[in-house]
Amino acid sequence: MDKIKRLAQRWGLACLGLLILGLSGCAEKKPDEPLKVMSFNIRNGRANDGDNVWKNRVPLVYRLFDEQNPDIAGLQEAYEDQLFDILKEEDDYAFCGVGREDGKKKGEYAPIIYKKKRFRLLETGNFWLSESPEIPGSMGWDAAVCRIATWGRFKDKVSGHRFLFVNTHFDHKGHKAQEESAKLLLARTKVLAGEDPVIVTGDFNFEPKDSPYAILTGQWQGLQKLSDSRVIAKESQPYDYTYQAYGKDKLLIDHILVNDRVWLDKHYTVRLTEGNLYVSDHFPVFSKIRFGKTPEAVAGNVGEMLPTKVFAPYTKEDRIVFGKKMNMELFCATEGAEIRYTTDGTEPNAQSALYTQPVKLEQSADVKAKAFKKGSEESRTLKVGYYKAKSGATAKLTPETDPDPRFEKNISLLLDRKTAPSLDYPDWAGFGKKGMLVRLDWKEARDVKRVTVRFLSDEGSWILPPNQFKLYSSKTKQGHKAFAYKRLPDTKASQGKSVTEISVDCDVKDIRSLKIEALPAPLPDDHSGAGKPAWIFADEIIVE
Repeated sequence: MDKIKRLAQRWGLACLGLLILGLSGCAEKKPDEPLKVMSFNIRNGRANDGDNVWKNRVPLVYRLFDEQNPDIAGLQEAYEDQLFDILKEEDDYAFCGVGREDGKKKGEYAPIIYKKKRFRLLETGNFWLSESPEIPGSMGWDAAVCRIATWGRFKDKVSGHRFLFVNTHFDHKGHKAQEESAKLLLARTKVLAGEDPVIVTGDFNFEPKDSPYAILTGQWQGLQKLSDSRVIAKESQPYDYTYQAYGKDKLLIDHILVNDRVWLDKHYTVRLTEGNLYVSDHFPVFSKIRFGKTPEAVAGNVGEMLPTKVFAPYTKEDRIVFGKKMNMELFCATEGAEIRYTTDGTEPNAQSALYTQPVKLEQSADVKAKAFKKGSEESRTLKVGYYKAKSGATAKLTPETDPDPRFEKNISLLLDRKTAPSLDYPDWAGFGKKGMLVRLDWKEARDVKRVTVRFLSDEGSWILPPNQFKLYSSKTKQGHKAFAYKRLPDTKASQGKSVTEISVDCDVKDIRSLKIEALPAPLPDDHSGAGKPAWIFADEIIVE
């Protein structure tokens, strides 16, 4: 649907509107339809490539997306401005990833881009291909430059499957760096994925005849191997190269690898050129995949499994505001793990309350939960706030600064007693450079002891939490007076997407109207839009 709308805008064909209406009932994919995965080195936009400079190749990249329509992809050599060039045109995608040089925005990204309507990004992170994988910009072994891997845990909204997607770019010179990076990649994917399906994309800078390839596709020290989709796909287009240096070379170095919980229907390469112009110095590769255990996995021939980190607990509840009471349920994807939790905001440990059944909440609670399993590293901490709404305290919400027209329909989400279903900005209420000013009116007077608002941070999309937060009250719904002000530090470059909760404790009595103002923070100095006001996207207003 989004692609059709884009084409209508691009070509100015009003008649496509009828096509959109006609297809509205059948645009969703069926659960058993394969996912289309792409790996594509887009060639860094700083390179002096003559006629094949980035600005000349961009139309071919747009054409590639429109013709091939990948569901999810790993890109390599992408600078931030190149990502923005792609996403401003292909607006049904979002991305996760950071610059490899500082873990923020500097240098090339190895981003994962994905369809926002098809996937929910559950968790994302990065590691560097070095002896110190957690240190941004670290360079390993005999590598010529620092190298990075980006990972994301996703949920397919159509089929319900969860999976791990990893995208990387190996060094082009250091042979030892390639071998050690292959070992690191295997170890990390095992820890991150557990028993979930795994998809790995990348420009690996080695061919199937080379030793790093043998490490990845064999069983190195008991770690589960990855398989080359080109080799195991039911249908594989015969080809012998992906890197061509604009027609000057032929190397097979771009691969899509999977574990034994992924079926491969098809694998192929797209050789997209237009005269002497190439889409990149690499041709993109594609795989059509389905999730499910392969015969090898069913037979248990997966090698000796090493101890892994336990997955963090999660909750299926989409309500953080409740009425008289609610039951809180916790889950963990790691089989045999026990969940320990607290409701007072303290950090849980192995001696905290053991979760065995739904927990009844009758008051507001700051819940934290962690999962433990013998022989494995403990999980990260789940943090979620549950807020009890005052009986009969439903407010009328009126925006006093105009929201962006694209997100105007989302204003009601600010008081819907539900958390946003994802960290993708279309699921939030968005405000432009004037910031957010909204008014809440009650039929009866009430006391207010705390006001909390949840804000999205997605710096890659120019979205940051506000740097000023103000509250105004009135007992008559007129003549509002300021009673609280909070100044927040200007946001520094962040890694990926996150949620910031801004809370103000107060003690105002017998009010019938409340105004909440959030003013935009400037984009940081290392951002391409440095100094300009960021967008503000909010999800939920909680008044206690």
